[in-house]
Amino acid sequence: DSKHVVLIGAGIGVTPYASILSSLIAQFRGSHFVRRNNSHVYYISDGFNENRKLQKVDFIWLNRDFENFEWFLSLLRRFEQEQESYLALHPNEKRFLDIHLYCTDPQLASNVDNAPLELVRKICAPVARRDIYTGLKSRTN
Repeated sequence: DSKHVVLIGAGIGVTPYASILSSLIAQFRGSHFVRRNNSHVYYISDGFNENRKLQKVDFIWLNRDFENFEWFLSLLRRFEQEQESYLALHPNEKRFLDIHLYCTDPQLASNVDNAPLELVRKICAPVARRDIYTGLKSRTN
């Protein structure tokens, strides 16, 4: 019943959001998805957000370490890919889902062994346009 929803989960507490995000993907596809042909998606609607009250979802997930993100990433990647394909064909539309990932392990930031990885992240991520930890376009903080 809201225009903007913020979903916040920490660690395995994010589990209920798997079904919510799966449902949102199904609604997204059902509103305009026609078929997939050789990794190209065809859409029938010009506006996913036209006929629905919910216009924006911010998904925020906090984890202690990067490994905990792995089990949920395939779902997030699918949604991100669907949304990017749709937005490429409809540049006037706004993003429906924004993903915000946070790694909270304090040892990770202060560990000298992680300095080369952090350097690679700062250099390669902008070029690849993907987060090196998750492979998503959304950056892990």
